[in-house]
Amino acid sequence: MAVDASHIYWATAAAPGAQALIQKAPLTGSPPTVLIDDPELESPAGVAVDASNIYWADSASGIVYERKLTGGLIIPFNQSNPFADPAGVAVDSTHVYWANSSDGTIMEARLDTLGPATTLISGQASPWGVAVDSGHIYWTSSGDGTIKEAPLAGDHPGHRAGQPGRAGGGQQPHLLGQQRHQRDDQ
Repeated sequence: MAVDASHIYWATAAAPGAQALIQKAPLTGSPPTVLIDDPELESPAGVAVDASNIYWADSASGIVYERKLTGGLIIPFNQSNPFADPAGVAVDSTHVYWANSSDGTIMEARLDTLGPATTLISGQASPWGVAVDSGHIYWTSSGDGTIKEAPLAGDHPGHRAGQPGRAGGGQQPHLLGQQRHQRDDQ
């Protein structure tokens, strides 16, 4: 799910006999509209938006995509080299980020060149949700129930200096929290 100043965006996986969709709805509460209903869309797993584009991962095909919010061609980031169960997409002014749940990596690709994708963080336990701010990347790991963060580095505007393509110049991810498996009122 993603939100901008006027809309909320989300993906729905295909139920048996139905088409997977990416939709949007105005924050004013009006009915949703379908943005993407491409027959190739199998199992969308996360969306992100910037001022001009929507980005999503399709975990079944292993591909991360981009398309203008106003419509047009769907552009794959990695069609010739699918990823390992991509999910949890995030975007900032220069990069798109996603988790590869099956191989435990967090990836990034430059927006101006549509790639190539590079590994930003590795060794994670089934990473899934991804978010970024002006200096950090955050993710959940469903394999160990953690929420982690790491500083961004390299060629990211406003980010801390470090080695390009490496979180925080090689710093280890920082544990922010552990997911609870019982309700707070118990």
